[in-house]
Amino acid sequence: MKPKSIVHSFGESLEESHKLDQEHNFIELYERMWPDVVSAQRIDADSHLQRSGVDRLIVLQTGKQITIDEKVRKEDYGDILLELVSVGHYSTNGFIEKKPGWTVDMTKICDFIAYVVLPSARCYLLPFDLLRNATIANMDAWKANPKCRFPKDSDNFTYITRNIAVPWDILKPAITQQMFRKFGDGKPLPPANNGNAVQLEFRWGN
Repeated sequence: MKPKSIVHSFGESLEESHKLDQEHNFIELYERMWPDVVSAQRIDADSHLQRSGVDRLIVLQTGKQITIDEKVRKEDYGDILLELVSVGHYSTNGFIEKKPGWTVDMTKICDFIAYVVLPSARCYLLPFDLLRNATIANMDAWKANPKCRFPKDSDNFTYITRNIAVPWDILKPAITQQMFRKFGDGKPLPPANNGNAVQLEFRWGN
């Protein structure tokens, strides 16, 4: 069954207009990712989902729901632009952060970021929780890395949005690393009845 795309209303930003231009490509992407998709509804009207960073609600034949935030970038610099501060401004005390950017926002609930780079006709489907954790864990290192461009500020007249541009070959392994966890704190277990202590370590990813 062909997924339905329901468009309620559209913002006036350039990014939103690009999303509308690319609507057929987004639908094709979701059909390829999830062949059993029955609905791919855009969430443009003011709602809890939209305020929580969801642009698209995917529904599969099983009833499973997948939420997606769609980003469109009109230039290809070989990196992913991650928003660290959504609203900020300069004062005599330096840069003041008023609202977290979408990358590190703990109230954001989407499952994936569909990050489109128009010139290369490429879309990165990024698992959001892993992306957010990777950004928080590596933020200081990325800021100090000359391969990453920071700060990348956007002046929005009354406020400033602050970003960091992270090359894909740096971002990808950082996200992948979030998929692995080492279990066991290295301390010996209490002695068993026979007087022997056995250290058990369970590891995912090997």
